[in-house]
Amino acid sequence: MSFDEQLRRAFATLTDRLHDDIRREVQVAVDDALASVPAPSTASSIDIPAGRQQLLDSVRWLGRAQSLSETLDTLAGCAAREAPRAAVVTCHGGRIHGWRFVGYGPLDRNPPVDLLLEDAGIIASAVRDNAITSGHEGPAFAELPQGVSCIALPIALGGEVVAVLYADAGSSSADSQVLNLDALEILTRYAARGIEAMTAFRVARSLTAAAPMPAAPPTKVDDDEEAAARRYARLLVSEIKLYHEDSVAAGRRDRDLGSRLGGEIARARVLYEQRVPPHVRLRAPYFEDELVRTLANGDRSLLEAR
Repeated sequence: MSFDEQLRRAFATLTDRLHDDIRREVQVAVDDALASVPAPSTASSIDIPAGRQQLLDSVRWLGRAQSLSETLDTLAGCAAREAPRAAVVTCHGGRIHGWRFVGYGPLDRNPPVDLLLEDAGIIASAVRDNAITSGHEGPAFAELPQGVSCIALPIALGGEVVAVLYADAGSSSADSQVLNLDALEILTRYAARGIEAMTAFRVARSLTAAAPMPAAPPTKVDDDEEAAARRYARLLVSEIKLYHEDSVAAGRRDRDLGSRLGGEIARARVLYEQRVPPHVRLRAPYFEDELVRTLANGDRSLLEAR
């Protein structure tokens, strides 16, 4: 058995173990969260808020997600079962971009949100502190009435927040509309762990498919570093195109490629910056150039925030 085959088998084994660890961790969290919920009265027909089956169903749906974008979409839908309104936004360059909205009317169909972090209410605190933040200061797009509760739960890769789940109570006039904070935290934690696992093993697979070593030692180290940066940028962006061909086609057609694939682009950028040294990244925007060339067919405007 070759080294690459051994490595791939090891990755497969580690993936199964990691998924089992995640499932156990979430099950413990679910049990802890539901332990405090009183048993339903036999005289009442009211369902228990955040019942065990609903939460476990959501966890199973998240577990079936195969990509970052699918995970974020599923997270938004599951969170909307635990709150009147829920939204997933991506974060990059001091701005937040709409990804998926549920319960916000027109935004549900077309989330063109593009806000400075300072206009994002508690989302800004969640991003800066990489910590769950709750309160009454919603982002601008929420148009939240005074005194209505909201929460922002960050999703980080390598310690950097790349997305946030935001949820709020929607309207102060509806007393029954409450945020199930325990369930929202469990779902976000599970989604974040799943994304970390997918990202780690995609990087590992890419390393086993590295280009062959040159026959002779390179004469210029700088040229080698540049070639490696270009090659890795090409690999990351090509993967986005491969796994999200329909979204790429729709983004080119509707001229919203940047917002439509914002989460995948942010994930790939984090991987690129983790692997390519800063002094190489400063020489030229290899990653951005590859986005324009491969995803946007040379049209940089398709990647601009709308």
